[in-house]
Amino acid sequence: MKRITLALSLFSAFSQAQNCVDRVEEIFEDLIVGIGNNSIYRPSLEISNEEGSVAYFSDYTVTIEIKLINLFCGHENFDDKVAYILGHELAHHYLSHSWMANTGLGYSSSIGSFIEENSTMYSKDQRKLSESQADLFAGFYGKISGYNTLVNAKQAIKDVYEAYQLPKEIIGYPSYDERLEIIDSKIDNANDLAMIFELGNVLLFGGEHELSKYCYEFILRDRFNSREIYNNLGLAYLLYGISISEPPLSGLLFPVSIDQSTRAEVNLTRSANFTDNPIQMFKSALIQFKKAKILDSKYQPVIQNELVAMFLLLKGYKSRSDFIKTQKNLNSQSSADFNVINMIMDGRSERKIKKIAKKGSKISALNLKEAQASTTDYDSLLKKLELSPMDLIMNSSKRIGDSKIKLSIINKIQVFDYNNLYIIKVPEQFLKNPSFSEEKSNFIKTNKGLYLLYDSN
Repeated sequence: MKRITLALSLFSAFSQAQNCVDRVEEIFEDLIVGIGNNSIYRPSLEISNEEGSVAYFSDYTVTIEIKLINLFCGHENFDDKVAYILGHELAHHYLSHSWMANTGLGYSSSIGSFIEENSTMYSKDQRKLSESQADLFAGFYGKISGYNTLVNAKQAIKDVYEAYQLPKEIIGYPSYDERLEIIDSKIDNANDLAMIFELGNVLLFGGEHELSKYCYEFILRDRFNSREIYNNLGLAYLLYGISISEPPLSGLLFPVSIDQSTRAEVNLTRSANFTDNPIQMFKSALIQFKKAKILDSKYQPVIQNELVAMFLLLKGYKSRSDFIKTQKNLNSQSSADFNVINMIMDGRSERKIKKIAKKGSKISALNLKEAQASTTDYDSLLKKLELSPMDLIMNSSKRIGDSKIKLSIINKIQVFDYNNLYIIKVPEQFLKNPSFSEEKSNFIKTNKGLYLLYDSN
């Protein structure tokens, strides 16, 4: 009986260890997808049986030791700690930290020898900056990939130093205490960037194109870019251009795709301002879509959005019709949606349009309906949230990082403010209230929750 119990215990331990290894591979894939930059060679993952280097990046490979996996396996926040370790190592690749390339000494106690040999090439300040950038990278990408990396990073570092008996002072390299300070300094920064991206999506859904543009460009100016940010920034231009066009174009819906998850890579973008020229806005949208395609040429949302911008730049029914016929990326339903839009723009008969619309998606059906003026009583919605316009105006708020957007907590509700346009995150408990059932369509739904836009101007 004891032998059976022992065998079962060993099998259970082995099974748990294997599950942890499998989970590490899944986390690695999540982060790679989260980064989403196919313009740089994709690194691979290797699980090592060695015990001495913890985790490191070398020859386009992130290596993590079984010893480290077992250290975290079965413990609370396993995913977050592993995501931090992997994200930090991936940063050295994607951020082109040449001083770390091919060292195989990410955490190893022998890193001191490497640094001493290369002390004339890289200063301690440069290495500290690289580690700081890598932690922000791990924090931002981890956050948008679903992991609280930096919240659990300090404990991960403490566990590693203790288990591997690493010296807390290595000449020329950030000390143990400095590593912890770096993590603390980047937590808010990573959270702010993720929050501003989420607000950009909310504002884009809500038709606040200029402010959504500000959010995306704020992230880009902070030296983070991604195919998703460029895609959504392009949409801000595109949708604004549609909104300022002459009827019937200004009232039509288009088959565009907003991406709510973001990946990042270091670069800068040049800001541009909205104009009252729809054609210029469509051209500006194309510029952003092309930037997204540089990062990932097979990225489907931007391929679809680019078609919309190109379609809108064409003049005349026939040229647009010929364009639709030549697009191999359009399925039959999407082709019907574009044809319906083209016929409405050309003033074709409703009977003919309805015939084509039957082959299209919900977009075609909606485009055939007359637009109805909104009758939403936003003051009533605020009251149901136990808020009032005065609560929004007379509140104590603080800026998110160095952005122009402010955050306040009113009655435990997050309220974001930009020039008296308020973005209210609706707590889940309020949504369970039956009185909200008929008004949920007035909220903006994202992957992170439901929001209400309230303009007090």
